[in-house]
Amino acid sequence: MYGVKKNKGYEYTLEELIKRLDINLLIDKPVRELSLGQRIRCEFVAAFLHSPEIVFLDEPTIGLDFYSKNIINNFIQDMNQKKGVTVIYTSHDLIEVEKITNRLIVINSGKIVFDGNAKKLRRLYRYNKKMIIIVNDIVDKYLVDKMFNHLDPNNYEIKYSLNKISLRFNTKEISIKSILNHIGFLDNILDISIIDTEIEQVVKWIYDNN
Repeated sequence: MYGVKKNKGYEYTLEELIKRLDINLLIDKPVRELSLGQRIRCEFVAAFLHSPEIVFLDEPTIGLDFYSKNIINNFIQDMNQKKGVTVIYTSHDLIEVEKITNRLIVINSGKIVFDGNAKKLRRLYRYNKKMIIIVNDIVDKYLVDKMFNHLDPNNYEIKYSLNKISLRFNTKEISIKSILNHIGFLDNILDISIIDTEIEQVVKWIYDNN
């Protein structure tokens, strides 16, 4: 590569990158015979071979298989945490971004509308929850709708899927206890789980309310 001196430091860095990105068996293969995931891993070796202080990555794992995506994400985290490399990572895969970054920047129409970590981002939407209810038969939509028909429909949303009820609600307007009291009339419940809103929904809320 241009500007990279082939000394002992170069040989050590190359060997370390080949090992971390698991491309030892790919070194002598023609590029045309490599899969997308294999080719991207080789490109990462080239990108980090000169020990950069900052790296810009635009959708680096899009279209990759799980194995390659996992290797690359672990590699990015290692290079940042152990080598001090600053990585600016742009992606629409927010779940992946949340896992590997310690700082998130949300941009809307060219302007920064959020700058902080994932916990701070989720706190913006902390009152919104999702409850998933599993029943042992096909959901009786009429019965469930009847249970909630006296509540303000702006404060909750119900979706049905065979034996599953997905309920989004705002705990400022409707308490979890109230929701549980309402669904207590169902006598075929198998499981109930309450989770925080997905990070995609949080970002959507930011865009909608910006």
